[in-house]
Amino acid sequence: MNTKTQPISDSIVQEIINLDNISILELDKEEIISLFKSNGVLLFRGFDVDTNLFKEFTNLLSIDFRNYAGGAFSRRVINGDQTLLSVNDFKSEIKLHGEMYYQQNIPLMLWFFCANPPLEDGETTVCDGRQFFNEINSSTKELFSKKKLKFTVRMSEQDWQKKYQRDDLNTLEEIFQ
Repeated sequence: MNTKTQPISDSIVQEIINLDNISILELDKEEIISLFKSNGVLLFRGFDVDTNLFKEFTNLLSIDFRNYAGGAFSRRVINGDQTLLSVNDFKSEIKLHGEMYYQQNIPLMLWFFCANPPLEDGETTVCDGRQFFNEINSSTKELFSKKKLKFTVRMSEQDWQKKYQRDDLNTLEEIFQ
């Protein structure tokens, strides 16, 4: 199997390039796991993949997929699968954030698939949160450890029921920290 791996950044991103037009399903599962553990972010290029094949590939390497209940963005469900969503349908830039960090149990792994790359721009920002935290000054670290951020949003009952996929307000504690 002829693929090439190369670093994209100094620390966390490894690119896996398909040189022989092989199926993504032919990649060595243990090698992919090892690369993920040592790098944190893998970027697959040159693989002929659609949403169904991507889902099959991710199912080989992950379990416990979650839906996007309570997320800040309006995302469209793809192929009727609550765990396969559009990002923002090319409507706006999404700033750096911790994906689904509002949930009590944050995801430990994320999968992104770009079905229709834009002709220009459209990059996804990736940040090593631990490195970011280590590089901010000590007074900012102290501020974040002493002051807890709290976001308040007012919405109608119909809106929060749709957003959080719940009928009972008391069950929202299952989602939030």
